[in-house]
Amino acid sequence: MPAATGALIGTRRPTVCLIGDGGIQFTLPELGSAREAELPLIVLLWNNNGYGEIKSYMETRGIEPIGVDIFTPDFLTISRGFGCEAHRMKDHRELPALLEAALLRRCPTVIEIVEADYIAAINGQEEPALPAVAE
Repeated sequence: MPAATGALIGTRRPTVCLIGDGGIQFTLPELGSAREAELPLIVLLWNNNGYGEIKSYMETRGIEPIGVDIFTPDFLTISRGFGCEAHRMKDHRELPALLEAALLRRCPTVIEIVEADYIAAINGQEEPALPAVAE
């Protein structure tokens, strides 16, 4: 997220940050900085409730996964606490409209994609289970 923020400041061109739920926890203060600077930063947050890439690496190499199933906070509430817009994408067809709306704002927009729900949706389940979120 720091690199995306810098790219947006430097170029003033639409900028999307792709980040996971583990990685964003290292850089959450950047949301506050981007909000204070009124930057229309778009954050696509892939939430797999842990360090999924590291866990997969460990498992494929026969290493017992340790320290990769982390507590995952409510990123939408945290984002809103910084004064950002925040949405959970329920259907991949929502993405174009969410991106277009984000470009019109003078603040960051966090779009959370929950991996389990995304996989369920693309595998043909009509109603992927989504945690209740007040919007």
